[in-house]
Amino acid sequence: AGLGYSIVVNGGDCEETEVAPADIAADFSTADASELAEDNAPLRMAALSPNPARSTTRLGFEVDHAMRVDVDLIGVDGRSAEAIYAGSAEPGLTYLLDIWVEDLPAGVYQVRVQGAGHQIVQKLVIQN
Repeated sequence: AGLGYSIVVNGGDCEETEVAPADIAADFSTADASELAEDNAPLRMAALSPNPARSTTRLGFEVDHAMRVDVDLIGVDGRSAEAIYAGSAEPGLTYLLDIWVEDLPAGVYQVRVQGAGHQIVQKLVIQN
C-alpha cells in the first residue's frame, strides 16, 4: 500500500494524494490551539498521543508564519525515513495528523517535524 493522506482545513476537503510507498497514512484537520505545547519557536509540535501506540497516534503542530512543513517517521537505524507529509502550513491553524502505525513493526521510532530552519523530534513507541 502507498502512503496516503487527506487534508481537511476549516471543515473543507482538499484533494487526496498518493506519495512514495509506505505502510502509514495520515488525515489532517484543524483543532483547538490549546492542545499544543507553548513555545516561542515559529514551529510548535504537541506530544504524540497515544504513545506507545498500537494502531494510530496523533500529533498536532502550528506555525507562526506560512512555511513548508515536512513530517517524517524515522526508524531506529536513523536512515529509513518515511515521508508522512510534505506541504505548506498557514498561521492561525492547528494541524492534527493521525498516523496509522498498525502495519509497522513494533519498535522505537522518531517523528520529525521540520520547517523554516527549525526541527522538532519526538520518540514514538509502536507496540503490536
